[in-house]
Amino acid sequence: MFSFYLRWILIIAVIGLVFSMIDNAAHFGGLVTGYVIGWLAAPLRPSRTVDAVWKAIATVMVLITAAAMSIAWLHVTAALS
Repeated sequence: MFSFYLRWILIIAVIGLVFSMIDNAAHFGGLVTGYVIGWLAAPLRPSRTVDAVWKAIATVMVLITAAAMSIAWLHVTAALS
């Protein structure tokens, strides 16, 4: 499983070096943040309450991300027209 993640890290790093418009610092920050949140979200004794809270947090984060991408799309399309 580790090799799967290592392969994706390398692919993302190479793409980030090839295309100058990609912010590698943001990708690295996302990697570190994802690792820390994954470490915090893996309790020693999982419970239904903790699982429900993490699922709710994940749902809110997905909705915030979708809203941010929609706003970015509106700004890009407005700038192009």
